[in-house]
Amino acid sequence: MTHSENPSISIDSNHSINKLSAILETEAPREPKPQKSSRHLDILWLCLMILTIINAAIAEQAEPSFLVTLIICSIIVLKARLVIDYFMELKGASPYIYHLMNAYFYVFPVLALFVWLYPEQLVELIQLVP
Repeated sequence: MTHSENPSISIDSNHSINKLSAILETEAPREPKPQKSSRHLDILWLCLMILTIINAAIAEQAEPSFLVTLIICSIIVLKARLVIDYFMELKGASPYIYHLMNAYFYVFPVLALFVWLYPEQLVELIQLVP
C-alpha cells in the first residue's frame, strides 16, 4: 500500500500551511519595545567615545604590563556590552545570537590576557616547524 492509497498517511501541504498559519495567528502579539530616547543614546555614544579615548591614551602612554592589558581588555568588554545591548539591539533578538556575541567579546579579551601571560608557550604551541 502506498502513501496515496492510505488516507491516514497522506500529506496535504495546504492543510499543513493552514494549520501553521492558524497557530501563528493565535500567538499573542508582541508588545512593541519601548524606544530609547535620543538623549539616552547620545549619552551612551559619548561614553563609548570617552572609553575609546581612554583606551588609546593608555595604549600610547602607559608602559606595557599585565595591569594595563587587563584595564584595556575590561574597557573592551564594557564597550562591547554597550554596543550589543543598546546599538545592535540584540537583547530582543534570538538568545543564541545574543549569547554568541557576548561570548565573542568575553573570549577575545581573555585570549589577549593569555598572550600577555604565556607568550613563549603560545609561540611553541603554534610553531609550524619543530
